[in-house]
Amino acid sequence: MGASLFMQQRINLGPSDPKYIGDIWDALSYALGSGIGWLLAIVGLAAIREKMAYSDVPAPLKGLGITFITVGLMAIAFMCFSGLNI
Repeated sequence: MGASLFMQQRINLGPSDPKYIGDIWDALSYALGSGIGWLLAIVGLAAIREKMAYSDVPAPLKGLGITFITVGLMAIAFMCFSGLNI
């Protein structure tokens, strides 16, 4: 659903913008890339959480705390794919 919302924003940009999605092939490639990226992120997070189940995590960080830290680090890692413009 998130990919659909981002795609709708790009359709509304207008043909003069280089990020504009103008035809069905652009939309399909954007949707496929978004789906593959989401799958990669979810599988990666599941693998890391599985490894952390057997790791020595401090008590205050167990569960949701370490998950937030992990997701934040994964977000920074994925930002590197686009050039890390903070």
